[in-house]
Amino acid sequence: PPPVAALMTVSLLSFGGLPPPAGFIGKWYIFTAAVQEGHYWLAIIGVLTSVVSVFFYLRIVVMMYMSEGAPELDSTRPRVSATAVAGLALATAAVLYLGVLPTRVLDLAMDSIATKDSTLAQDSTAARDSTAVKDSTAVKDSTVAVGESTVVKDSTVATDSTIAVK
Repeated sequence: PPPVAALMTVSLLSFGGLPPPAGFIGKWYIFTAAVQEGHYWLAIIGVLTSVVSVFFYLRIVVMMYMSEGAPELDSTRPRVSATAVAGLALATAAVLYLGVLPTRVLDLAMDSIATKDSTLAQDSTAARDSTAVKDSTAVKDSTVAVGESTVVKDSTVATDSTIAVK
């Protein structure tokens, strides 16, 4: 059916990396990252394979719209339910939205990475601090007698194994 062919066309154009679907944005970021890291050869190979893939994808689009179907296949062609068409339309709308306005989703992804990095940093700091507290005791503004005659005062750190409080 023509609506399903239109949805397939948008998907194929996205796979090929043609604007405006999301496939273009994805390939743009991948190739930009490759060039920024100095992997020019990888970006060139990626662009060339994208050009080759567009040739094959466009052949499918041409076959969907410009070729005559065999009359004997009309009776055996499967019917597509309205629910399936609605799901495909929703997916196609998402592909188009992400291609035209990707900033919101990219910002969410960057925030997610930043949150993960800061959480990991906090977790490692907390683990390091809890180990430090377990191994040593901070003594603030108090006097502790160590052994018989040593006095520790004013924010000095002494290990638990050497403290003998009288």
